Amino acid sequence: MPPFPEPGPSEAVNHGAPTEPRPAASILLIRDRPAGPERLEVLMLKRSAESHFMPSVWVFPGGSLDPEDGDGLDGLRACAARELEEEAGIGLDLATELIPLARWVTPEVVKLRFDTWFFLARAPRGAEARADGFEMTEALWIEPGEAVARAGAGEMAIVFPTLKQLEALAPAGDVATALDRAAADMNILREGGAGHVALGASGVAATEAGPLAALEMAARMPSLRIDLVEGTMDLLLNQLSQGDLDIVIGRTIEDDPSLESFDSELLYTEPVALAVRRDHPLADRGAIGWDDVLEYRWVVWPRGSPIRKALETALAAAGLSLPPNYIESNSVIANIALLRNSDAIGVASHRSASALAEMGLLRILPLTLHCFGSVSMYWRRDEYRPKSVELALDCVRHVLRGPDDALQ
Repeated sequence: MPPFPEPGPSEAVNHGAPTEPRPAASILLIRDRPAGPERLEVLMLKRSAESHFMPSVWVFPGGSLDPEDGDGLDGLRACAARELEEEAGIGLDLATELIPLARWVTPEVVKLRFDTWFFLARAPRGAEARADGFEMTEALWIEPGEAVARAGAGEMAIVFPTLKQLEALAPAGDVATALDRAAADMNILREGGAGHVALGASGVAATEAGPLAALEMAARMPSLRIDLVEGTMDLLLNQLSQGDLDIVIGRTIEDDPSLESFDSELLYTEPVALAVRRDHPLADRGAIGWDDVLEYRWVVWPRGSPIRKALETALAAAGLSLPPNYIESNSVIANIALLRNSDAIGVASHRSASALAEMGLLRILPLTLHCFGSVSMYWRRDEYRPKSVELALDCVRHVLRGPDDALQ
């Protein structure tokens, strides 16, 4: 695999105060392949090996904002169009729509920084790209997915922000689809998150994690319609695969081939707790042991569920097993009702048990279970996702992850 080009002088590490990023614009010029099966192609240019910034790297046409370009988004659009003509010899008609796609700012650790807006536009019919021979030495029309693959194989040097734009563009099979999706995403952002997101939460996440994530989405996207669906992980993941749900939050599942069509991300890890009604005979005991809790009937999650597996592992480590007269339930509401109206002992994630204790519904028993569970979110892989779903994923991360999440 060829090595990635050495950074240019302008990419030196900045050891002083952060420099102010220069306003800049870049354009993803797309066309339907002129011959063969209809496939979307995007124009990429290779920067000169003599360049002081990103030498020999493949980029989209673009550059710094000039005073004559103007201000605001219109000025950035003018900048993108001007750079396209200067670097690739392609002029755009004034009526050509340039749709904002993304905004990236160079990290403060780099000396030369840019605040770059990426725009998407349809190429003029029959446009031929010609590298200027100064800043750019090669021009290439390429399918976004192929560019991503060639970057992964070390055949094309492509930096992270450019790669992310290619990955987002790859699922669109033609120019019309790409432009429609970009316009829809822009409207979603302009209208405060208009759209629809269906969020599934399994029992362990339905008590707190799912509702908190939904409230974060509602706060950040005021116009968003949210469906919050509770169920078991097997049912929720089936709905996710069928397209009925966009995101599922629940117990982390490992080594399951059926999850290969999903992406997943660990959100937090937490202990498992035992919960009882507030006036349970064991509630005010200063210290209790296994013999105390095994005298009572237990309410447990179904066999095979992650929290059930964690419990059985902890019991086995202590040389014990579940009382034979347990009640098995996969409903949070049913479990709460069972515990509040009996002397039964329930098993819950620490977050869920703490939330219910704060509401005055249950109490946590002072018995440490040496077992932990983790919660992850799942979403479908390798497909176009509306901007509302991308923002929803960020909302889940923001509200459920953090430095203090490890053992809350």
